[in-house]
Order: sequence, then structure tokens, then C-alpha cells
Amino acid sequence: DFADYITDQNVLGRLKQHGILKMFPVQEETFRLIEAGKDVLASDRTGSGKTLGYTLPVL
Repeated sequence: DFADYITDQNVLGRLKQHGILKMFPVQEETFRLIEAGKDVLASDRTGSGKTLGYTLPVL
């Protein structure tokens, strides 16, 4: 769940407005690794959520 990692209610609200309600597996993994201070390189199919997996943890 995004709320497990994102505390900014504005960001969570925007995700919900755009119908993004559930994390994809690649997002769960990248969030976990980034939170642990690890470098991340992810490869997955188009539409798998990679971009949000990289950018949302920065916010």
C-alpha cells in the first residue's frame, strides 16, 4: 500500500484521483530497497509501474 511508504496526503490524494490505488510488485520491491538505502535497477514490462517505483520514493 502506498500509505505504508508515503506520508504526504497530497501525493496520496493525487494517486487516488488518477486511479492508482494499489502498488505493483516492482513498486513494492523498489520502495523497500530504496527505503533501506540500496541502489536500485529495475527491469520489467511496459506499464508495470517502474517510473512511479523510482520517482515516488524521492517525494
